Amino acid sequence: MSIEQVLSREPLPSPQPHAERVLVLGAGMAGLAAARQLARWGYRVTLLEARDHVGGRVCTDRSLGVPVDLGANWIHGTQGNPIAALAQRLGVRYRPTRLANGQFYDFDGRPLDGAEVRALRRDLDVLLSLEPQLDARPERDRALADAVDWLSLSPSLTDERWRQRNWVRSTLATFLGASVTELSRGYFNEDDEFPGPNALLSHGYDAIARGLAVGLTVRFNCVARRIVWRDREVCIETETASFSADRAVVTLPLGVLQAGGPAFEPPLPSRKQQAIRRLGMGVLDKVVLRFPFCFWSPEADFLGYLSSQAGDSPLLLSLQPHVGVPILVAFLGGPEARHRECCADRQLVALVMRELRCMFARTVPDPTRVAIARWASDPFALGSYSFVRVGASGQDYTALSAPAGERLFFAGEATHRQYPATVHGAFLSGLRAAEELAGATQGR
Repeated sequence: MSIEQVLSREPLPSPQPHAERVLVLGAGMAGLAAARQLARWGYRVTLLEARDHVGGRVCTDRSLGVPVDLGANWIHGTQGNPIAALAQRLGVRYRPTRLANGQFYDFDGRPLDGAEVRALRRDLDVLLSLEPQLDARPERDRALADAVDWLSLSPSLTDERWRQRNWVRSTLATFLGASVTELSRGYFNEDDEFPGPNALLSHGYDAIARGLAVGLTVRFNCVARRIVWRDREVCIETETASFSADRAVVTLPLGVLQAGGPAFEPPLPSRKQQAIRRLGMGVLDKVVLRFPFCFWSPEADFLGYLSSQAGDSPLLLSLQPHVGVPILVAFLGGPEARHRECCADRQLVALVMRELRCMFARTVPDPTRVAIARWASDPFALGSYSFVRVGASGQDYTALSAPAGERLFFAGEATHRQYPATVHGAFLSGLRAAEELAGATQGR
């Protein structure tokens, strides 16, 4: 089914009189895609969502006066990307961002020159372009930090070189949600990418989720506690009610599955359980600050900071060129972000303000409004997106995506081997799960 058919302006058809009943657990991008596909085919579909809104890890905050995405931020590669097509169909504007369009500063506020910035980006690009070692056996896999010698933060480094390597390591943790000591050298970058620039959505990412939800039946505040799947029926028990159907699509985040909720009866196949244990759930948190005026270059997409200590935010995204408001989004990724989620808001704000005042001295005013995302502490996510941990492989994504019999199907970014950890991967996995369910219904 094409994107045009999924988002057809025609109302969704009424279910056929004897159509199968389908429950879709989770109204994030994967669940919305699966539900819309199945509803278009005439199935009787009900979405069960733990939150009070659709979108899942697509989460747009408007408390700062403009839409700010606290979860998914970018369309990753706009050429051929289904999310870009959805945005165009829904009339949602997007604008490209480029790391090259940024201001970079050393720990003491000295602006980096062009050659220094290009060297940083070159080191980062070298890491991101490493060829995956697909023939590596999991038991022989190594952490990226152990396999790439120049990533070491050796005490013998000069202070300057230490800061440069620390920035590369921290920025990679921002991109992938995990540290170089957690990432599998063999498989961390096995996934594919769409060409074209990364782009921000001016009206917020939730405009896409809300567009997909139009016409669908969604039951909110439904926290699943048990999923009973048998030969003829699936029953999902929530805190307040039970729902039964002929089949179900489960789109729960990997972090929730790793935490053991909900319980599956009978248990999931052992290969799927092993995949859940082996894959990693990364963290990318955000500290969003609105200021009374723009004290940085209003055209810059990013501010980069070479800290003299590990765990600081290496990058800040400027929303000034995108929404015309002086807002900076500081990124905290990997284990350091997870550990800092217990910090009070004022402590996290102070961390970012310390960096900004190192970069711009005393010209930095106090922020007027603040928003903070803590994804590892979110009970309905328990992390931001998946990654391939040491000892895991891309095959674990495939195992996690496999149906359990002919009644239980799975979708979500952690079930898409080609495009994991992305919104488009989640969306495409939902379409795939719908195809698999329809095939089981028709005996294919």
